[in-house]
Amino acid sequence: MNILIIEDEKTLCELLELVLIEQGHTVSLVYDGDDAMNLILANDYDVIVADMTLPGICGMNIIQWAQKRNPEKHYILMSGYEINENQKDLIKNVSCHFISKPFHLKEMSRLINSLGS
Repeated sequence: MNILIIEDEKTLCELLELVLIEQGHTVSLVYDGDDAMNLILANDYDVIVADMTLPGICGMNIIQWAQKRNPEKHYILMSGYEINENQKDLIKNVSCHFISKPFHLKEMSRLINSLGS
């Protein structure tokens, strides 16, 4: 699968990239929301993984925008912060998966691999 990871924590990005490439995926990394929007416009991703809190445009807004363009793709939102009820409702409305940080790399890997089945 072709995967975009949008995360401002570069170490986490690079670790996810290593694990997913090892499993045969193609992975692109971007560290802020504005650059993510440009990559999404220029590429066809099967899965977009976005952190909720990013420099520039927040991950939730990126996923909402990308899903309007490509509703058949898969979206994963991650956050190290507790999410409130409004955010939970938004996540349900945009049909994306949610994973809390910190997480085990295997947990994210399993989730992504399950989307390709």
